[in-house]
Amino acid sequence: MFSFVGALLVVYLMRDYLGDVPTAGSRELLAVGLLLGLVVVARSPSTTIGVITETRARGRMTEVLIGVTVLLDVIVLVLAAFVIPASEALTDPAQSFSLEFVRSLGETIVGSIAAGLFFGLLISVYIRWIGGYLPIILMVIGLVGSAVCRHYHLEPLLSFMIAGFIVENYSSQGDRLIKGLERSAFPVYVIFFAISGAAIDLEALRDMWLLAIILVLVRAAAFYAGTLTAARFVKELRPYAHSVWSGFLAQAGVTIGIAALIDRKFAWGGDLQTIALAVVAINQLVGPILLKWLLERKGEAGGMDR
Repeated sequence: MFSFVGALLVVYLMRDYLGDVPTAGSRELLAVGLLLGLVVVARSPSTTIGVITETRARGRMTEVLIGVTVLLDVIVLVLAAFVIPASEALTDPAQSFSLEFVRSLGETIVGSIAAGLFFGLLISVYIRWIGGYLPIILMVIGLVGSAVCRHYHLEPLLSFMIAGFIVENYSSQGDRLIKGLERSAFPVYVIFFAISGAAIDLEALRDMWLLAIILVLVRAAAFYAGTLTAARFVKELRPYAHSVWSGFLAQAGVTIGIAALIDRKFAWGGDLQTIALAVVAINQLVGPILLKWLLERKGEAGGMDR
């Protein structure tokens, strides 16, 4: 909520810096604010898990970081299904919001959960009865499973999150799965961070640096306000309420995908995509550094070894 309010405020105050993006009327301002709010609220589970794996962190705050980041990634996918068509309807009177998007969203979520149950069962059976070459088999299942999910318009992140949950909590193979993942994690994260770095567009950052920096600061402030508010209701967050927000700043794949979708859906979407990529560039440069610093400061870096 804080992220969307902050994005709407930035759009209203800096509408003259948005290029060809329509901001003449209140409907257009609301649509652009919603789209930028979607960009601002998105985070990067892959980057978060990558930094945690690289630092070998373990502890209560680490669990909170992973859980909140992954959960919000799922929520962002749900929000995108509503925000993008609603913004189309706001900026184009000929468009109307269709419940077809709700049905499609439900099919995607249910299908992703079903795929995750199947992958979790498959991994559990393999580990129990065969178990050899586990890192290689996990990578093969990940590649093939992701291709299958993409073919049927499912969400691989949600599917494999469910698969890991099933193996850890409903089988006796959880520890062997974690050890297998740790042995194969290093090359995977080297490739991921190389791709993330290649997606940072310095040209976009140069053209939209002022607006991007303001959005980054507003986003950080929104996360800080959000964690303080959540800590009033969730006691697990209270010990970290003033610091855990700095572990949520990284952005990568999901945000880049949302930016590309905005570019395809709107005639003026290229300017918003440029702003989104500039925001990603700054957050992806700063976010992993702050996350690593936070884990070391709280004494959870190296927790797996201890």
